[in-house]
Amino acid sequence: MISYIEYIPETTFNKEKWRTETASRYKMRNDIIDNQILKLKNKSEVVTLLGNPSNSVNDNQWIYDLGISSAGFGLQFHSLQITFKNNVVAKVKKFVITD
Repeated sequence: MISYIEYIPETTFNKEKWRTETASRYKMRNDIIDNQILKLKNKSEVVTLLGNPSNSVNDNQWIYDLGISSAGFGLQFHSLQITFKNNVVAKVKKFVITD
């Protein structure tokens, strides 16, 4: 049996790094969620802060790709899902898919 310890470095949200270091955005995800950086922001304010989403499920659910990190012998694909209600952020959730 093989096991590993996952370590994902964290850093505080920085708008410039978010826009220029797109492959390591996952390091800022906990700060965005824990400190409620997007709380009560409307869609326009989110775009100003984070840029356009990487994808959208619909007009009220946006997804931002946060980059890829290693996970033992595989990879982890990180994303941030933002759900809007009445044009205002209602929920921010992180997703990790391990390959």
